[in-house]
Amino acid sequence: MRSTELEIYLDMDGVCVDFVTAAIEAHGLDAQTILEKWDQEYAREFVPHKVLGLEAETFWDHLASLGEQFWIDLQPYEWFEDLLAGLKTYGHVVFLTAPAWAPCCVSGKLTWLQSRFGRPFQDYIFTPHKGRLAHPRAVLVDDYEPHIDAFTQRGGTGVLFPQIWNTKAHATNRLESVLEEVRRVSLR
Repeated sequence: MRSTELEIYLDMDGVCVDFVTAAIEAHGLDAQTILEKWDQEYAREFVPHKVLGLEAETFWDHLASLGEQFWIDLQPYEWFEDLLAGLKTYGHVVFLTAPAWAPCCVSGKLTWLQSRFGRPFQDYIFTPHKGRLAHPRAVLVDDYEPHIDAFTQRGGTGVLFPQIWNTKAHATNRLESVLEEVRRVSLR
């Protein structure tokens, strides 16, 4: 890595893959209806269990019962390839994802990554402690504001990926806004 190149940590769920729609549908509900409710009643909050009318443990336990296949089958967002390609122009990209309560989450996400990038692929880190990886040339692209806050408090730069559950909920072009922020960081 060149000394001027950024270390870019890229979240998976909510940024690269559509965890929310899959989780809603896994609970037997219509995603469009639930997402509209989310936007109206829980805007700027990441509380999928509340939107579904469930306790957090019930929500996550059901996903765990589906095993690693739930995570393997997560669909990439339409912007995923362009986002990844764009970020790679500014530095080294490492997938940084917080595992859910179930061990099958880690194996499922790893299988998802390897199915796209090959079995030898190793540019990933599984941890809920994303802030511990912060340093002056590090950028975290994430949809969850507490992760962004922890990362910036430790000296990294956080770039919030727009989603209905955060303060950038109504950004007009997610991809362009994120890539522009990372570009500005690369010029420092």
